Amino acid sequence: MSDDTQLDGLARVISERASYREYMDCTVVALAIVSDLPYSIVHDMLARAGRKDCHKFALTSYMLDLDTMGQYVIERIQMPQSYLTLAKLRKDFPKGRFLVRIRAHCFVMIDGKIIDRVPNGGNCLIRAIWHFTRECTQ
Repeated sequence: MSDDTQLDGLARVISERASYREYMDCTVVALAIVSDLPYSIVHDMLARAGRKDCHKFALTSYMLDLDTMGQYVIERIQMPQSYLTLAKLRKDFPKGRFLVRIRAHCFVMIDGKIIDRVPNGGNCLIRAIWHFTRECTQ
């Protein structure tokens, strides 16, 4: 996937969310990008799961029972005993589509590229990682 395509995903979601006047919606933005679903669909899904507009959301609890989203199969990556840094995550997982949670924020990493509205330093600690793999439609 090219950098332009990845940035198009972020631009698409930012454009779609403009009418919502949301903030503190990194979970909605990240899930919309990583799943290729429209912002409105993800926003509604999380609202049904208890997320209130302009409030944080308990992503880890929500993801416990989720094994697919859109056309993707979701697998939680087992974390080592100590937290990973972003730099180590990029080194250990250079390819793939990931939803990444750090303290009080989440973002997407696709093929080692961070897709986020907020810049993250290489030393931020990763709290949870989910790998999104496109389902085979045979």
